[in-house]
Formats: sequence, structure tokens, C-alpha cells
Amino acid sequence: MGALAAVITLIVVAPAHAAQVYMDTQQSSPFAGSIFVRLIADPSETVSGRIVGSDPYDDPTAGPLAPLSPIGPRTVDVVDQSGTLTTLAAPSGTDVPCQIVSAHEARCQSDDTHYIEAVDAQLGDGNDNLVLSGGVGAAPGYFITAGGGNDTIDVAYGHGAIGHTFMPFVDGGPGNDKITVGAADQAQPADYFMTVDGGDGNDTIDTANGYTDIIDCGAGHDSLLDDPFDQEPYPPTDPQCESATPVQPGA
Repeated sequence: MGALAAVITLIVVAPAHAAQVYMDTQQSSPFAGSIFVRLIADPSETVSGRIVGSDPYDDPTAGPLAPLSPIGPRTVDVVDQSGTLTTLAAPSGTDVPCQIVSAHEARCQSDDTHYIEAVDAQLGDGNDNLVLSGGVGAAPGYFITAGGGNDTIDVAYGHGAIGHTFMPFVDGGPGNDKITVGAADQAQPADYFMTVDGGDGNDTIDTANGYTDIIDCGAGHDSLLDDPFDQEPYPPTDPQCESATPVQPGA
């Protein structure tokens, strides 16, 4: 199996500030023992980039005759096309820092017995643009906090690989955001879902992906394209999404 790689490509728009990228092992519940890669942008930054997972890590608990069961990536490569990236030792002190490959690239890599559970992306207050995608079994889980600005967040695979033990989320923050969540890269349990919070502003949200999602459109005049079984939580009898269009399966 080739080296696992998930690629984050970033374009930092002036004024340029270096984003921090590092990897650490969680020390407390509910994620104790899980490895996260963190991308922390300066609040004044505008980030435009992508996260791409590949080369899955196979479940070592599967039986010798069982088919390969990929559960997540082991490596995350971070590429900044217009600015520089910095890395630091994990606050937990349990992981080696991400490696600076060049002025514009860093590599975060777990050992052969672990995989990376999630990417925690904390973007700046500019008009950010972030795309997440990944191959089967190598899509990292995610927590995305977009901050202020008119952000565009496109998550191509929805839920991440089956090894992820948490419910991912996208928080668009204030601004007129466009958030799209695609289908999961593998079959997920029936009670596995992700959450979208549009925040304040006139948001456009698309969660028509064949899986159950929870959507909070927030204040503003919002437009939602979703599955009939998706949930608007506060409560369904008083939906916050001013325009909601359910898409029938197979349509």
C-alpha cells in the first residue's frame, strides 16, 4: 500500500500571515487517543484551499479472511501556494511536529499503527473557500469553523471514513455562506450524521446526499436543498431555513 496522503492546498490572500499546522493526540474524552491535524489561520486571513485524502489505513482488527476495511488516513500534506506555513510541537507533547517540506508545504504523518482521525480547520474572517474530498476509506473527519466573511465550504464526502467515532460539523459563522455536503465515502450506521450551522447571513446550504444531516440555517434569509429525512432542529415545526427544497432519493 502506498504512503497515505491527504493534501491541503491553501492560498493566503494579503495581508499574508502564516497559518499554523500541527498534529496532536487528544488527551480527554470523547476523543482521547485520537490524532488530529489542526490548521489554525490568523483571524485576518482569507484562506482558499482544499483537503484531499488518499491511501487508506486498513482496520487491523479485521479477520485474516475479511476484505480490507479502510478506516482513515495516516498522512496529511499541507501546501500553501502563496504564503508560508509554520508548524510547532503538539501542545500534548505526544507527537512529533509536522515536517516543513518546503516554504509552502508541510507534512503531518502518524506512524504505521495509527491513522489521522480528523482535520480541525479554524479559518480566518475573510471570504474563505475550502474544499474537502477523499478516496474511499481515506477521507479525514473534520471540524470546520469558517469564521466571519462570505465563505464557500464544499465537503465532497459528508461523513469521512468509517473509523471516525464522532459526528463532524461545518460552522459557517457570520456572512452569506455557501455550504455543500456530499455523500459519505462509505456506508455509515443509520445513527451517524453530520451538522451544518450556517450562522447569521443569507446562506445557501446543500445537504442532499442520501444521509441524515442536521441543519441550523441561523438568522437571515437562507436557502436549503436537502434530503426529505434531514432535520432542521429548532424545531421542525418552526424551521429556520426560509426556503427548503427536499430532494427525493434518486432524483
